Amino acid sequence: LRRDLPGACCSRRDEFTPGQRRWAVTENYMTVAWFSHLYTPEYASLCDLALHQSGDALRFIRVDCRTAARVDRALAHRCPPNLAAIPAHLRTSERLRALMSGPGSAVRLCGINLSCAFLDEHDVWDALKKKPDWLHAIAAEERTEALCRESVSRFPGRLSAIPTAILDGHPEWQAACMQPAALLPLRAHHQLLWKDSLDQEGARALVCASSSCMGLLPDGLKAAMPCWAQLLTPLASQMVHLPQLYRNKILEKGTAAGWAASKGSPVMTVEADALLDPMQEQHCSRRSAFLPDLARRKLLLCGPFQLRHKALGEALCQQMDQASEKLAEAILGHTLPVWRLDRQGGWQQRGGRTLVQQREGRCLHVKLQRQDEPLATLAAEEAAQDFARTHPELGWRSEIPVPAGFFMVPADALPVAQDSFPDKLASHLYQGRRCCLAFCFTTCDARYDSLAWQPDSQGGTRQAEEGLLRAFHDLGVWSSLGAVHTSTICLYHQFKAYAARPELLLTAFFNSGEDYPGKLSHWNSRATEQSDWGWSGLRDLGDLEFYPFITSYVEAMDAEWTLPDYAQRASFVNSIAQNILGGLLHYMRLHRPESCYHYRNAQQLADLARFIERACDNLLEGLLGDGTRLEHLFPANTYLRWRHRSAEEILYWTARQEDPQRGSFSADLDRHRRPSHQIYPGHPEQNLRYPKDFTEGGGENLGPTNRKFPLFFLVRGLYVLAMGLADRLAPSAEKPPAL
Repeated sequence: LRRDLPGACCSRRDEFTPGQRRWAVTENYMTVAWFSHLYTPEYASLCDLALHQSGDALRFIRVDCRTAARVDRALAHRCPPNLAAIPAHLRTSERLRALMSGPGSAVRLCGINLSCAFLDEHDVWDALKKKPDWLHAIAAEERTEALCRESVSRFPGRLSAIPTAILDGHPEWQAACMQPAALLPLRAHHQLLWKDSLDQEGARALVCASSSCMGLLPDGLKAAMPCWAQLLTPLASQMVHLPQLYRNKILEKGTAAGWAASKGSPVMTVEADALLDPMQEQHCSRRSAFLPDLARRKLLLCGPFQLRHKALGEALCQQMDQASEKLAEAILGHTLPVWRLDRQGGWQQRGGRTLVQQREGRCLHVKLQRQDEPLATLAAEEAAQDFARTHPELGWRSEIPVPAGFFMVPADALPVAQDSFPDKLASHLYQGRRCCLAFCFTTCDARYDSLAWQPDSQGGTRQAEEGLLRAFHDLGVWSSLGAVHTSTICLYHQFKAYAARPELLLTAFFNSGEDYPGKLSHWNSRATEQSDWGWSGLRDLGDLEFYPFITSYVEAMDAEWTLPDYAQRASFVNSIAQNILGGLLHYMRLHRPESCYHYRNAQQLADLARFIERACDNLLEGLLGDGTRLEHLFPANTYLRWRHRSAEEILYWTARQEDPQRGSFSADLDRHRRPSHQIYPGHPEQNLRYPKDFTEGGGENLGPTNRKFPLFFLVRGLYVLAMGLADRLAPSAEKPPAL
């Protein structure tokens, strides 16, 4: 049963005991359908148990058991039944209004053809027409031109329910879907179906709007598309449709950068409204939906990034390699000193595998090797600290620890039990004893170990905010060397042990079928619990990768095969974006306990907007060093409005939800079944609830399960930042070769 519940129900249901039947229905309410052969009181209890799980269970219950009481119980559930599941004699006006005023219109009204006479009889037209997909519920032969016109006037772009004969007579309705301001669910913008007779000019216009629509074109038109569009498609499509000359050029040069732009490539400029339109997954404008594709095109057509401290980065890389080899030789040759830690020395545990002690006015850190942690990773920490202290001219703002070397610590000489560390430690057989490998360094004080989401003992946030800003600057400096910190927080889509999966933030750069990222799991707990952001600035300096050899993103399961140089540019700007988000998540967690942390508080809104600006400006100062500010990367007259709306959206989705008077999204979803009308005017109703859809054991999620990350203003701004970096870090494009 636990291995294959549907299969067991199908082939062995007669062997089930009453207890196994109840367990099956509890696990999956749809299994109640397999027990409809029972004509006993037990079946009635199974029906009630199924309805406790979901109102949708009504359609799996035997028709003669769909009583009025069970129908009412199903309608009261947060997951109501499909209208087709309600017996005809029980479809009263009250029940129909309850169903139509509930969430999930398209799902609950499908599978049945209502007549206009029936709707007149029960007086439910008004309740029905509030739903975006209300036309689907009406019998196809009764969908008159007047009803279709009314549907389009209220919900432009919802054309799938309109009969072909009527739609052909109104080409302006379909043209309206293509307008930049057309509001549709995000996925619908990419799922518009086009006729096989679409001409070449129309196809080019479509691809210029979004190259991700290439997959929707008939095969006969794909080959006629410009080469810049072909290069944005998956590898399999490129191999079929990209001209042989271009494929030869890619093989010859190892890149398509600089010369891939064809004569017909459109000018890549960001519309102000594409950044400023209120947007969520079920309600976004066409221009906002296609903004990530515009950024992807910009990144593909630019040249390799020229980083201002590239030579120093290459020296650092060599230094780290040498440190790794030296450490491996010392362990193999048993030349590392052995240090028995004093059990009475006042040692304290920090993080997952570090011991800390106050010694001679400084703070001594003993960082132990994790199980399965490569020696190169641990050796990189010492090399990075040495490098930073050797090059003060780079203007570091974070505290740079003083390295004290590597030691072997006998496992029986640890001041705490080895299994008391949250992280499992690596074990070495060294000079006949079981030992742990330790890297030691000192810092000025314990601020290095205070994470930037932690207020001080009086509840103050100044030290944490200053540490965040120092870390932002130094992340920019390290990136200017090509040394990219790709894991300063656990930015995970899910934390399940069997499928823990890092989330890419600028997803359009890695997959032609994606645009915006999915939900972020446990943003206020596990994602930031152990991070590289401290009161002293950036921590764990050696936890980095080098451009152009970044592997963490191109190996992600969501990424498509693509050109290596483009993949590196995508990985570089994505790491910048993810670090900006990581720092902001610390700010959110730091201030969230405050009673004034909500989007209706003008002072909190202004403070967050200023912090976003200071954080990004600090990072750009470290990366570019030419006076570029975040504002300079945005279209004219958009930056201040974007900054305000980003802060408003962040506060709305990250504030504590216990007090609905502060304007929480939980209250909006419970009362109106949609997010705030002030922030997202015209947003349709949806079947989401807090906490069910937004929480998991141990923390909250930014975005419900299987849905999108809700901070769309911020993510759009990060795409624009990536485009601005492409302009400043890459040389201008060359002319394409003639075909």
